[in-house]
Amino acid sequence: MESEEVRNQISALETDLMHENKKSASAIVRVEKYVESRQEMDRKLDIQYQRNIVKLELAAKKRAEEAKLAALEDER
Repeated sequence: MESEEVRNQISALETDLMHENKKSASAIVRVEKYVESRQEMDRKLDIQYQRNIVKLELAAKKRAEEAKLAALEDER
């Protein structure tokens, strides 16, 4: 009788362990998907940031060229 009770407890523990393993695996998959989505968002934001820097640099160069042209015209 006791050995059957022990077997039942072992079986219940094995079932609980399998359930916890499935929950852990599911949680790991969710975390991996979250990390991937954050990396993609970071990549997009980085590209947007780089574009903004290029736009600002081009605008500064344009202003500098316009200032040079204005100075040349003032000299004439």
